[in-house]
Amino acid sequence: MSPGLPPSISLSFRTFARHCGNNVRRLIDGDRYIHRRGSRQGPRCRRNFAVRRRSRGFRHDHHGGRDRCDHRALHQHGMANSPMDGREMLVLLFKISLIKAFALNWANFNFVSEHLIDGLDELAGSLIGSATGEEAIGSAYFAARFDLQMDRLAEYGNEAASHMSRVSKALMGVFFMALIALVGGLAGAVLVLAKMMITLLIGLAPVMILCSMFDVTKDYFHRWVSSLASFSLYPVVIAGVFSMVFGLVTLLVSDLGAINTADKAGEMVPFLGVV
Repeated sequence: MSPGLPPSISLSFRTFARHCGNNVRRLIDGDRYIHRRGSRQGPRCRRNFAVRRRSRGFRHDHHGGRDRCDHRALHQHGMANSPMDGREMLVLLFKISLIKAFALNWANFNFVSEHLIDGLDELAGSLIGSATGEEAIGSAYFAARFDLQMDRLAEYGNEAASHMSRVSKALMGVFFMALIALVGGLAGAVLVLAKMMITLLIGLAPVMILCSMFDVTKDYFHRWVSSLASFSLYPVVIAGVFSMVFGLVTLLVSDLGAINTADKAGEMVPFLGVV
C-alpha cells in the first residue's frame, strides 16, 4: 500500500492498473485470451485466427514464441519483392518502347490506326467483290456497293408495283420501304457503331498498354484487346453476310430481266421472299 494514500484509494488504483494490464495483454495476444476463456467457440476462433495470420504471410514459431514471415504467402499476396528475370525485363522494355512510340509520337499512332481501319474496309470490299465478280476499289467500295444494291431493290420494286392494282402498289411500296430501311438502317448503324468504338479504343491504346505493365491493371489491357478485336471484325462479318446476299440478288435480277409484264411481276414474288 502506497504511503500517504488512504487504503481504499490505493486498493482501487492497484485494481485499475491490474485491469488495464490484463486488457493490454488480451489485445496483444488474442489467441491466448481465446484459449483461456474455455468456451465452446474457443477452438474455432483459434483456428480462424491462425488461418488469418497464415493467409497474411506469418507463421507462429512454437519453439521461439515468435511469428516468422512466410515469404511464399507474401509473394502470392504481392507483399514480397522478387528479383526480375531476363524474360520479364525484356517484356517490360518492349511495353515501355510501345508506350513511347505511340504516346509520344502521334505520326506512328496515326499510321497504325489508318491502316487498321482502312485495311478492314478493303477486306470487306474484297469479300463483296469476290461475290459480285467485280474488283474492290479502295476502302469505300463496300459502302458504294451497298448503296447500289439498295437502289437496285428500289427500282425493281417500282417496276413490279407498276403492273399491280392500286392497293397492291401501296402494299408493295410500304413493303419495299420497310425492307430497305430495315436492312440499310441496321447494317449502317452497326458499321458506324463499330467504327466509333474502334476509333475510341485506338485512342485509348497508350493508356491500355501502360496498364499492361502492372499486375493490378493487366486485366484492363486484356479486355481492351478483346473489345478491339471484336469490334474490328464487325465490318468483316457484315461484309461476308452481304456478299452472299448481293451475289444472290445479282443472279436473280439477271435472270428476271426487265419487269414489263404481269408475268414478270409474278416471278418477282420468289425473289422478294429470298431477299
